[in-house]
Amino acid sequence: MLKKKKNLFVELLKASTSTVGIVSLILMIRWLFIEPFVIPSGSMIPSLLVRDHIVVSKMAYGIRYPFSKKYLWRKAIPKRGDVVVFKSTEDRKIMIKRVLGLPGDQIFLDEKGTVWVNDEKIPREFLSQPKENKEFYLVSEQSLGGSYNQYDFFIEESTSRRYRVIQDKMSFVTLSDQVYFVPEDSVFVLGDNRDSSSDSRIWGYLPLDNILGRAFGIWLSCEESFLSFRVLCNPLTIRGKRIFRSIK
Repeated sequence: MLKKKKNLFVELLKASTSTVGIVSLILMIRWLFIEPFVIPSGSMIPSLLVRDHIVVSKMAYGIRYPFSKKYLWRKAIPKRGDVVVFKSTEDRKIMIKRVLGLPGDQIFLDEKGTVWVNDEKIPREFLSQPKENKEFYLVSEQSLGGSYNQYDFFIEESTSRRYRVIQDKMSFVTLSDQVYFVPEDSVFVLGDNRDSSSDSRIWGYLPLDNILGRAFGIWLSCEESFLSFRVLCNPLTIRGKRIFRSIK
């Protein structure tokens, strides 16, 4: 009887240590390497859609101390055009936007919505229609949240990135009369859905310390959640062509 109890204790100890090991490994991966997120809103349409499941590189800009803003090792700051995940300056919610202004930059949006950086405009071209090709995914009107005729589509080129942005023809809120001077410890971020995004035009500059990592890939995407759980996809509505796509 005593032997059976001892064997049971050993088995429970083994199970406990293996579980702790697995949990520790998962936490280590999320701290050092990658972390998954689900896109909750349409502020990054057409680059990212609601219910895109993305992965974020936690080492893109360095390694932080666990549960801290401070860096153990800082590798770099974001590049212009990077899509970053960060903690909001207002309520600490997790958000995602595109970096367009770096420390020391002067940013201005003109009456057409073109972004100017240090008196040079970010090149962009008008798209007559949101067509699909090897470079870009065709966003459906359901995912867009409105008809194609409601929006103007553009391709912007920032540093080494080409990505699409949209502007609502009926609601232009780029605040084009303001010039922004980015502080040395911050960046200026915008949503690719330019007229439906709470970003640096609204709440100010994003401190570098708030950035959690760079979004680099989509591993799953769906039109609807399963049983109202945002992290679960309804398998009948999966966007197959978005799976394993890189984020531009």
